[in-house]
Amino acid sequence: MAHKTNCKVGVTFLATRIVIGRPIGRLQHAIEQMRSGHTRERVDWKSEDELGRVVEAFNDLQIEQAASEIALRKARDELEQRVSVAIPSLST
Repeated sequence: MAHKTNCKVGVTFLATRIVIGRPIGRLQHAIEQMRSGHTRERVDWKSEDELGRVVEAFNDLQIEQAASEIALRKARDELEQRVSVAIPSLST
């Protein structure tokens, strides 16, 4: 009886590690990559459960953040261009 219980516990642990541990580990790796200044990394995990939705939301947020950073750089470049044009006219 104890052997069956130990097997059930082992199988449950393994299943939990696969179902929960892998996507959490992949998310953690992607977050650490971003924190250390590396390029964004899409987390590859497809499932229809809560973790799948969290991974999908994380990937979507990364795309939105990248688009926002591009727009911000463009606005900064346009502002720098306007300032460089306006400064000479201020000194006259």
